[in-house]
Amino acid sequence: MTIVVDASSFPNAWATTVKRLMEHGTNQPADDTRKVMIRNDDAIINMDYQCIMDISKHRLHPLTPLVDGIEEYIAQFDPASEQAHKSILEQPYTYLERTWKQIKFIRNNHLLQKPFNKRIRAITWRPFEDLGEVDSPCMQSMSFRNIGDGRVHMFTTWRSHDMYGAWQWNNIAIYEYVNKELLEPEGLRLTKWTEYNESAHIYDYDWAAAKLVLPLPEIALHMMY
Repeated sequence: MTIVVDASSFPNAWATTVKRLMEHGTNQPADDTRKVMIRNDDAIINMDYQCIMDISKHRLHPLTPLVDGIEEYIAQFDPASEQAHKSILEQPYTYLERTWKQIKFIRNNHLLQKPFNKRIRAITWRPFEDLGEVDSPCMQSMSFRNIGDGRVHMFTTWRSHDMYGAWQWNNIAIYEYVNKELLEPEGLRLTKWTEYNESAHIYDYDWAAAKLVLPLPEIALHMMY
């Protein structure tokens, strides 16, 4: 069963997806190299403008497992930062290293200024490097569509995504990267984000904590604003 979440709140986009995975996902090995199980399903998450505003303000669910260090993580997506250069040297791949030249080309050639162009995409996958590799990019692509009036709809595709431990931080950092390096210089704003996950999952060591995650009631969301 494909999990579909329509979200107007970033904390609840995470909580709802985690809850549905724990309720309806299937248990299977994470892969053929690690002795760990995952609760798994494919998932589509549609995030509207209010949800994206939550992302821009780094609003996290109170039960998120990661709180400290988000700014350091975001800095890894800044081409000019020391953190980015360090992560590129130390990791098998980074999303910045795989996409930066493409994002720069889109920006410098003003490709996103044309409304409804469906051919604006940055990809991370290098077939002859990544096929069969243990450490290959989880995020496969980002694509962008100008939907008129300076508004942009972004699509991200993931072959694998740790929904409990990594999802909130990943999306905040990707938003900051895309907004700073592409959208703001072009006078555009992200108003809708659709994410497709081939394997949205929660690792077995997180299952006990994930079972406690619930969407926040409206009064709690109101207090966050």
